[in-house]
Amino acid sequence: MDSNVTVLNSENSANFTVKYDGIALQSHEMDVKQLAPALLALSQAFEKIQAHTAPNCVISLKAKATREGSFNIDLIASVANSIVDLFTSNPVNAVANASAIVGVFLGAVKLVKHFLHKGAPVKQTPDKTDERTGLECVKLEFPDGSKLTTYKASVELLTNEEYLKALKATVEPATSDGVDSVTFSDDYCAETVDSEEAYGISQYSSASAKTEESTVEMVVQALDISFRDGGRWRITDGVKTQFVQVEDRDFIKRLNDGKESFRKNDIYKVAMLIRKSIDNNGMLTTQYVSIKQVLEHRTASSQPPLF
Repeated sequence: MDSNVTVLNSENSANFTVKYDGIALQSHEMDVKQLAPALLALSQAFEKIQAHTAPNCVISLKAKATREGSFNIDLIASVANSIVDLFTSNPVNAVANASAIVGVFLGAVKLVKHFLHKGAPVKQTPDKTDERTGLECVKLEFPDGSKLTTYKASVELLTNEEYLKALKATVEPATSDGVDSVTFSDDYCAETVDSEEAYGISQYSSASAKTEESTVEMVVQALDISFRDGGRWRITDGVKTQFVQVEDRDFIKRLNDGKESFRKNDIYKVAMLIRKSIDNNGMLTTQYVSIKQVLEHRTASSQPPLF
C-alpha cells in the first residue's frame, strides 16, 4: 500500500509517503480496521508536531482511495497571511515550513529507532541550524560512543506522551500478521520500521529515567528467531510475547556452525536482562531487553521436567 502525502502551505510544499508492506498488502488483504486507526493516528501525530513547532499553522489530512489498498493523502498546512512574515523571520522557533514539519516527524521516527538499538543518549550538545528547514539541530552521544545529529524538536517530541501514543498507533499495523513494515519518506530521506521495531516502539515510554535493569534466570519459549546481525527473537514466557535481542555470541556461532539446531517452540533457560520502569500512570512495567546467555536448550519435541 502506498499513501502519498503532499504537505502544502502558503509558502511551499513537500512530498510525504507512507507505505505498509507485507504479504497482506501484496494480496490486498490488509484489514481496514488496522488501516483506518493508523491513518487517523498519523494525522494526530502531525497535529502534535504542528502544535509544538508551529502553533499558528493549521493542518488537515484528507485521504482519497486510488485503488484497493492504496491511498493518496493530502496533508494541508495553511498559515494566515498576517503571520507569514513572522514565521519567515523566525523559522527556528515558529516553523511554517512544510518540509520542516515532515522532517521533524521523520527525525522522531529515526530517533526512537536509535533509542531502541542504542539506549538513551548520555550527552546532548547544540549543533548548527539546518539550512533546508530552518530547524535547530542537536548532536546526541550514546553509551557505545556513537553519535547522531537530529532536530531538537524531534528529541522534544519523544517526551510528549500524546505524540508517542499517535506514533505507536501509526506503526501498529506492522506488528500484525501479514504486515512486515511501514516506511515513511519524503524527497530527502526514508525511515523503515520493521515488525521488531514497531513492537519496541509500542513499549517505549518517555518515563525512561525511572528505570532499573537487572539480569535474571528464566525459562522462555522461542516462537521465531532471526539469524541476521542485530536481529531479534520473538519469545514468550507463557504469559506475554515480545521481541528480544540475543547477545550470546557463542550460542549464535553454534547456530551458524550447525552445532545447535532450532525448531519452532523450542524451550530455553536463559540469563535475561530485564528493565523495570514506572509508567506515566504510576504503574510498574517490566520489559525483557536481551538474552545475555543461553544456559540450556531443549527441543519442543522433548517434554522433560521444566529444568
